[in-house]
Amino acid sequence: MIIFGAPFRYYQGRGILKNTGEILKPMGEKFFLISDAMVFSLFGETLDAAFASAGLGSVRGEFNGESSDAEITRLHELYKASGCDAVVGMGGGKALDTAKGLSIVTNAPVALIPTTAASDAPVSNIAMIYKADHSKDRVAPMRYSPWCIIMDTDVILKAPLRMFISGIGDAAATKFEAEACLASGAKNYLNGQPPKTAKALCDLCWDIIYNQSLEAVASVKSGTFSDAFDAVVEASALLSGLGFVNGGLAAGHAMSSGLTYVPAALKSTHGELVSFGILVQFVLEKRPQAFMDDMLAFLKGVGLPTTLAQLGVTEADRGDITKMVHKICTPPNLVYNMPCEITPDILKKAIYTADAMGR
Repeated sequence: MIIFGAPFRYYQGRGILKNTGEILKPMGEKFFLISDAMVFSLFGETLDAAFASAGLGSVRGEFNGESSDAEITRLHELYKASGCDAVVGMGGGKALDTAKGLSIVTNAPVALIPTTAASDAPVSNIAMIYKADHSKDRVAPMRYSPWCIIMDTDVILKAPLRMFISGIGDAAATKFEAEACLASGAKNYLNGQPPKTAKALCDLCWDIIYNQSLEAVASVKSGTFSDAFDAVVEASALLSGLGFVNGGLAAGHAMSSGLTYVPAALKSTHGELVSFGILVQFVLEKRPQAFMDDMLAFLKGVGLPTTLAQLGVTEADRGDITKMVHKICTPPNLVYNMPCEITPDILKKAIYTADAMGR
């Protein structure tokens, strides 16, 4: 059985944050806003005014930094006392994951307002839950996809360049991981077979990322809008998100999750970890050298890492890599969505082969 899922609505455009109240009016009457102190200081007044002008109520729940069970439980208590009937998360990935986590325990609809285009996670029907030490705990499935995603490109353009490039790294893997799942017969994140629609979205995502990322990065560097910037935001957020939810993930994201167990790599962003992870997947797939050369040139040209050292991982961390490999090679990890043999030794060899190629 094929299954396709998506958010109820996706909005992208300049200055649309001020329209948040009108956009979300069909969703509820009183909204619990989750964000950290810095994001509230930058955008809180705009959000408050947007809800008030639409005749809606809002209550702030300040996010403390980690998408953990403890943080979700703390915010749940505030939510229950607030009288709210819907959740809105604004900020980076962990704030948005926390908003998703709260929507899971409350069964309330959730809208997400990313302040960067750093990953495709906002579109997905899952929340990443972390431990107190910042390592990955689990993937929590949502009953429904997010009600709405609001991408204000004025906000995205002003975000750090590194976050924009990180989103490109995350999106660059989408097509290739979905292809691996299709080849192996793995299910997607809706527990169904990937539909042909997913492949089409993944192909379009890669076409935009491969052909327009350099121009889009230049736009962010200069602080000017361009068609390429708009297209890459859409590819990084919407197309990549729809692609991985409906197409599936494989070794690229298995590696990115696994590297959260390596303390030296924890300062790297998700997309940076995925950038190296997809190189490991290509080694596992025994891709031709010409393909590898082209991919390395693309990733380096955009400004993405291609070596362990660029992730902060050195020779002194070999023991952590060995531990990580054994964690990854524990079924039903995503790495087993690969259409090839996977063992700890095979994966470890692929990691160091990819590193050598990147250097």
